[in-house]
Amino acid sequence: MRFNKRLDLVLKFNSMFSDNYETPLDVVMGGVPAWLMQEYFMDLGAQPGADGWYEGAGWRARATQVEPKKLWSLEVGQAHLEVIGDPAVLGPIRKKLELKLIRGGG
Repeated sequence: MRFNKRLDLVLKFNSMFSDNYETPLDVVMGGVPAWLMQEYFMDLGAQPGADGWYEGAGWRARATQVEPKKLWSLEVGQAHLEVIGDPAVLGPIRKKLELKLIRGGG
């Protein structure tokens, strides 16, 4: 049973990123705080803008902290992640963002 739950999480994560990189991304990510996502945006060349958005060349992104996921006494922080922009630019940006998200510490 535990293995199946982990597999479901891996499949969910993979489906968020690997189908079509040129489309906007709008997901809730567990285990990655909003402040860390914002650092990732700046690592990818974006600068802080209005209303929590980070502006890059042809793309923009925002990460906001949402209610943590709770399982008994365990809480896992979550962030709502939005990445939008020109499809030609989104592909490379999303691929670089994926690399940061699949390994601890970016």
